[in-house]
Amino acid sequence: MPKETFFNLAKEKQERILSAARIEFSRADLKDASVNQIIKLADIPRGSFYQYFEDKEDLYFYYLSNLGKQTKMNFETAFKESRGDFFVAVELFSTTFMTMILEGPDKEFYGHVFTGMDFHSSDKALPFNHPPHPHHGGPKELPEFLKTVDFEKLKLESPEELMILFKLVMTIFVHTIAEAYKPQEDGTQLSKEEVLRRFNLRLNWLKYGAYQKPISGKEEK
Repeated sequence: MPKETFFNLAKEKQERILSAARIEFSRADLKDASVNQIIKLADIPRGSFYQYFEDKEDLYFYYLSNLGKQTKMNFETAFKESRGDFFVAVELFSTTFMTMILEGPDKEFYGHVFTGMDFHSSDKALPFNHPPHPHHGGPKELPEFLKTVDFEKLKLESPEELMILFKLVMTIFVHTIAEAYKPQEDGTQLSKEEVLRRFNLRLNWLKYGAYQKPISGKEEK
């Protein structure tokens, strides 16, 4: 996360740096993004950049965490409307968030995020996986919206198990979104409708199980 000097800057200058980050990280993935381009777009000296951030990865994940504020709001809305039903909330969230990712102003940025994601970056990118920062908070315990989940509808025994389930669903979500940005064999890309269909299919496997019971109704020995 940014150094203290970044948070001491005027809001206008902070926003100018974040705008430069959005443009550059939308143009190229993290590996190929250029610090020189960012400082040129932000109109700051190179030395100042390293007074504000450790490196470009530091800025990248801070920008991603800023987008995460909207993600959190989407979760809160979905869980409020679901009246405690975890899987209904996830379905509501996925429709709203996939539209934002695939059709919103940050779609190019998200494309680089999801296609270039590895274990290290996915751990940082998934909501509420990383420790909170003093200037850019995150929960130290179960997020508030998950506290509204009705445990009677789930085979769970503790908040810890709910968090494991939540992270599992988010992992499926990330994997499905990544497919949306990768060209198919015929060179086309998946439609938003197909991406949602695939996600809901996988969510239903988790929700109901993928095991086919014997047609005869007899238990296997």
